[in-house]
Amino acid sequence: MTGLQTDLHEQDVETCSNKTQDHYLGVKYVTRQMRTPVGVLDVLARHPECPVVHYVIEIKKGTIDSAAYVQVLRYAKYLNSERSKDGRRLFVPVLIGSSSATT
Repeated sequence: MTGLQTDLHEQDVETCSNKTQDHYLGVKYVTRQMRTPVGVLDVLARHPECPVVHYVIEIKKGTIDSAAYVQVLRYAKYLNSERSKDGRRLFVPVLIGSSSATT
């Protein structure tokens, strides 16, 4: 996965992305700070032309590390297993933050 680089605070990016993601990211905003049994995901959006495709967007203010990858994958896995409506919805993980740390 490739991350989007930014120097903004996480909440600023969430707020900005809610208002502008139709234009800049090409997705439709659904909700933010969605509580699930596996944690609180930052933003849930959907594909504008294919309503079955949803994006689980996790925004990190710092460097994207392996824990961030695991976190967004955990959210997407939960939603795909519990909210996919028998395969009629697909939840795709998206991670936004600073450059990945090298290990």
